Amino acid sequence: MHSLLVVLAAALAPSLAAQTFVVDVNNGPGTDYTSFDAAISGVPDGAILTVRSGLYAEPPLAIVGKSLTIVCEPQVAVELPFPGSIRIAQLAANQSVVIRGLAVQSTWITTSVQITCEQNLGPVALDGLRPSTAARCHLVATDCDWLVVSDSRFYGTGTTLRNTRAVFEATAFGVSLVSYSFRQFGGEVQMNDCLVLGAPTIGSVGGAALELQGGDLRLLGYTTIAGGASLGVDGPCIEGTGTLRAEPSVSLDCPAPQTPATVPSTLAAMPRVTTDQPSPGAVTAALHGPVGHLGILGVGLPGPVVAIPGVRDPAFWLTPTAITQAIGVPMTSLPLASTTTIPNNPVFLGTVLVWHGFTYDASTGLQASNPSLHVVD
Repeated sequence: MHSLLVVLAAALAPSLAAQTFVVDVNNGPGTDYTSFDAAISGVPDGAILTVRSGLYAEPPLAIVGKSLTIVCEPQVAVELPFPGSIRIAQLAANQSVVIRGLAVQSTWITTSVQITCEQNLGPVALDGLRPSTAARCHLVATDCDWLVVSDSRFYGTGTTLRNTRAVFEATAFGVSLVSYSFRQFGGEVQMNDCLVLGAPTIGSVGGAALELQGGDLRLLGYTTIAGGASLGVDGPCIEGTGTLRAEPSVSLDCPAPQTPATVPSTLAAMPRVTTDQPSPGAVTAALHGPVGHLGILGVGLPGPVVAIPGVRDPAFWLTPTAITQAIGVPMTSLPLASTTTIPNNPVFLGTVLVWHGFTYDASTGLQASNPSLHVVD
């Protein structure tokens, strides 16, 4: 508890300076704005929006060159006109955007809402982003240095990343047309406990799930990549070129060969971190493997991506705020874990905490896990 307070104390200064505004489409007591569009335009840089339940009919939304945290109550949905878009762009390295718990839909139910992230140096964290029932949405990211998406769902035109460093956790990708569900052009992508499904077809070959054109793809945990079903042969898992690293627990559900010769692949146990909220105000972080390696589990605030000498994968936190929560050896079915109680104080609303794990063994050297995020609500 005391160690976490060190991290939260570092978050306290900007939190105290940030102003919090209430968005309520029903204009209930304490409302500052009745629409997302007015709030995004009207609040100062670094503001926090708490959004009350309701359906918000909005024009296309854009957060450009502004730090903003949006924390939604349950059952908040945004309805956007055709073609429908939410754009996050041109963040400086010291700016960030956090969106938690938002559902999206288009006025044309068959149209996929596009979530666009482009030219961002600062962190973008999307948590619990999803289409409303029977709706569709997809993600397009270009030239983003720090994008983390958790507990989200994208089903529509297909997700595309270009020259972007991104991490996905507990996120599903699907596509409604015969095209790739996920396309990566360069950059670095990590997926932890994710699902990527190729498009089903009535033809002889199902749709491919993922296209890789350069860059590095790291698959962790129980991630599943599955080619689309068809009347004949299921589609391939991965097509294109690049490099792939995967844990043995990852499932590539498609006809052999699961990966093409143009995508050099490495199968090996790697450190991965998950976070869970077993009860309100408590967060459990766990470092899963590699079994028998010395492990360190730590937490910090989000910051510029930090390259670690001799380690292939970077850290996603602000180094001076990072503290160690547990040291030990992960074992089978017994990860290195730490449960943290977060103070019930509105001053911490919207604070993003980042857990990382590091492991060492003489055979592999030092390895870094994926980052796992929790947004305080």
